[in-house]
Formats: sequence, C-alpha cells, structure tokens
Amino acid sequence: MSNLPTADLPTVTRIMPALSPALRQLLDGRATHGATPALVEEARAVLPVLLAAARQPAGLEGVQDVLGRRFVTYPQPSRTEGEWAAWWADYHDVLGDVPWSDLDAAMIEYMRAPDSDFMPKPGKLLALAQGIRSKAWRAYYVAQRIVQDADRPPSTYDESNVVEFQDYDRETMKAKFEQLLQDMRNGRLSA
Repeated sequence: MSNLPTADLPTVTRIMPALSPALRQLLDGRATHGATPALVEEARAVLPVLLAAARQPAGLEGVQDVLGRRFVTYPQPSRTEGEWAAWWADYHDVLGDVPWSDLDAAMIEYMRAPDSDFMPKPGKLLALAQGIRSKAWRAYYVAQRIVQDADRPPSTYDESNVVEFQDYDRETMKAKFEQLLQDMRNGRLSA
C-alpha cells in the first residue's frame, strides 16, 4: 500500500485505485466474499485515509470541479472575468466547507431530479449535501465495520444450553409447554 495517497485527498475515487481489488469490492458493497485477515489489515491501514477523504472540504477547487464538470449539462451564459469571479465566490462562500465527496454526491442527486433544468443555487446544493452520505463516507463506514468485526472477541456461544425443538413432535412440545405452565402456577418457576 505504499502508493496510497496521504494528503490532499479530494475524492475517494483517487484512493480506491490504490486498494486491492478485493477490498475495493468490499467497500463498494459488491463483494461476494468475507474479509480475510489480510483485508482486515488493509482496511485498518486505510481507515485514516478514507476518513480524511470523507471530511476533505471542497474549497474553491472542489466547488469548481463539481460544478464545472456539469457545464455541459447546464450551459452557462457568457460572463466577464469579474462576473465569473463573483459567481464562483458565491458558490464557494456557501459550499466551500462542505466535504468534496458530499458536494459531488449532492450534485449527482440534483441531476437525477426530473425538474433539474438549470444549475442549482448554492443553498439548494447545501441542503442536498447535508442530507446525503457520499461514497467516501460509505467506504469509510464499511472499512470501519470490517475492522470492528475483526476486533470483536469471539462469541462464547454454549451449545449445551440449546434445546433442539426440531427433535420434538407437536404433542411433545404441547406437553412440555403445559408442564412449564403448571410449574409456574405452582410457584416452582417464576415468570
């Protein structure tokens, strides 16, 4: 994992290629296998990086990236350099502190709406971003769960206390239940 980025992590898409294919499948929710000890250790190592990616504020670069990629879908009018600077400043003021991956997820969610004919206003994107969890957050939570499950002590399940009900026929079960009720009525068992 020496090729794993450690700083300036704008999106989880820049992290995922550095992970093993098996861990990528687990984090994407596409895995058909469980977490092996090697995958648990890889998940443990990548947790801080995934968290950093999920928290990475968009800043001006992220706002320009997320919105600028949608100019083909939502064409913008001609603006002077000063008008563009003011336009970007408005979006940055509202969205600059939003995690980059959440902003991108919010933009995708907005584009899915049938009435998304125009570039959304900053407040609309902010509201969407606050109610959404991006791929970066999902990847972090899955990796965290993999590590927590591996760190959980093994179960102390005691099979000697298990009653094998499937071995009893209906009449035997009824008799055992009636005996239990009778014992409770006679004070031999408390409820």
